[in-house]
Amino acid sequence: VIERASVYGLPIEVTENGTPFVEERGVEIREGHVEALLQSLDAGHDVRAYHYWSWVDNYEWNHGMNLRFGLFGLEQDKSRTLRPVGAAYAEIAAAGGF
Repeated sequence: VIERASVYGLPIEVTENGTPFVEERGVEIREGHVEALLQSLDAGHDVRAYHYWSWVDNYEWNHGMNLRFGLFGLEQDKSRTLRPVGAAYAEIAAAGGF
């Protein structure tokens, strides 16, 4: 997608990126996505923004609350727990982004 966008001279904004496997492989997956963005920036592509899928678990019409993909886990008592992927994303943001 990034290569196609650059062929047309369009800026790139990743508007939704995530996985329902965040509890098992969230940081590993996220690091791969971040690495791809960094490679794109290094290659000179006009990447303007990256938005993670969801900051907290939410209701999915066909799965209820069974898919857990937020940066924070939403617990039964409505408390929120920071996940390792959320901490990794916070480090990126604290460093000024990509």
